[in-house]
Amino acid sequence: METTSQEGLWYEISLRSRIPKLALFCWIIAVETIKILYIVTCDCRAVGQPFNSWFFPAFQHAPYTFWWTYHGITWLAGPYSLAWWGLNSPAFLGYWVFFGYLLLVDLIVFLVLFRQGPRLFAIYYLTISLWFVTVDPVDFFPILFAVAGRYRWYLLLLAPAVKLPFGAPGWVWTWAFTSSNSLQGPENYSRYLILGAVWVSSLCLYLRTRCSGLKSRKEKQGSKVANNRVTSVEGRHSLRVLGTPSDESLTSLSFHSQDPQQDADNLTRPIPLFSLEG
Repeated sequence: METTSQEGLWYEISLRSRIPKLALFCWIIAVETIKILYIVTCDCRAVGQPFNSWFFPAFQHAPYTFWWTYHGITWLAGPYSLAWWGLNSPAFLGYWVFFGYLLLVDLIVFLVLFRQGPRLFAIYYLTISLWFVTVDPVDFFPILFAVAGRYRWYLLLLAPAVKLPFGAPGWVWTWAFTSSNSLQGPENYSRYLILGAVWVSSLCLYLRTRCSGLKSRKEKQGSKVANNRVTSVEGRHSLRVLGTPSDESLTSLSFHSQDPQQDADNLTRPIPLFSLEG
């Protein structure tokens, strides 16, 4: 009876440990499925959609040039950095190539983060990438570098560097910060808020990990110094013990002096451990 109850307890513990893993696996499959279905079925492929009307045609023009599109609205070709243009260059080949490339990069980054750990952080990236792969692919690489900045500080710098128009003429900077189609557009505030929150979160996690690592390193160095001191004290103590002759060794000494007084002096004289005489 007792054996049966123990087996039931072990089964319950094993089942409870498997439930989070199963939920994690289901969430990964669900998110990736949503991304694929959205890309395959969404109306963003239509010419009249705002994203499709400027993003893909932008790669048919030189960077930082204007051209006319639908409804008489003038669009600027990608007011971002030259690095942004390079990272998103598969868009030159069209909708399917670009989103296939984006899904592949997204999956590789998730697998790297999942292996790097902690796994909850990889799930965090997977969840927010659902938005940036499907709805806001323009900011996919800035958010990718912002998330990865949790491990390397220079990636935190790379995130805004990709977003801002580094390498562009000065007037592009003016347009980016003053145009209602860019920073001044209220419809863009939610994206900037998400980008800023992710960036600050990664910075905090990086600083926390960095401070913990420095503290652990100092503790190890302190422990090493303490161990060296103990070893040094024990070594000096051993030398003292070795340098002190025992009573038995003194009584076993034989003296061949003809003077009894000299023999008595030799008996009471301390015997050095080391001799300088050749």
